[in-house]
Amino acid sequence: MKPANFFLTLIFSLLLDAVGAGLFAFLFGGTDKGAFFVFTFLFLVLAPVLLGAWGLLKFWVSFALFLKSRLIRFYLAELNKRMMPTAAGHFDADSYLSGVLDDETEPPLVRAKAAFVIGELQAMASMQPFSVGIGAKSAFENAMSQYHAAPKKFAYMSEAAMEDDLAAELEGKI
Repeated sequence: MKPANFFLTLIFSLLLDAVGAGLFAFLFGGTDKGAFFVFTFLFLVLAPVLLGAWGLLKFWVSFALFLKSRLIRFYLAELNKRMMPTAAGHFDADSYLSGVLDDETEPPLVRAKAAFVIGELQAMASMQPFSVGIGAKSAFENAMSQYHAAPKKFAYMSEAAMEDDLAAELEGKI
């Protein structure tokens, strides 16, 4: 969000809070409408902040106690179910998933699942960046570190690898 848009949104929100506090003060303020306006305005400004902080605290406590282990198990099951390649050499979810997505030797279903997980993590990060977004990415990265890919029975060679093998074979015969 651009800084100008942020400030316009903030000013508009504070203006709505002031109008709401003014209406409450006019209707219910009695003889001391000024003090009632100030307290109502402060409540309207601070209540969402306090409720948001309380919600974040509850989320992170429940994430640490329950949700993280469930998400790790879910992501491990998905990695095994889709027979994703090993995550060795990758330290974060973005590099691993984009590496799987760009690897043309992987089957299309594996690449599609990697694209789906990338979209899922990005959607969570954009919708709830300070809670579910960070938590899901952290759980996926923990699952990556625990994941050991089963060896593939038939390894498909890329065209470049086949050309290199053919070149080495021809050089040895000549």
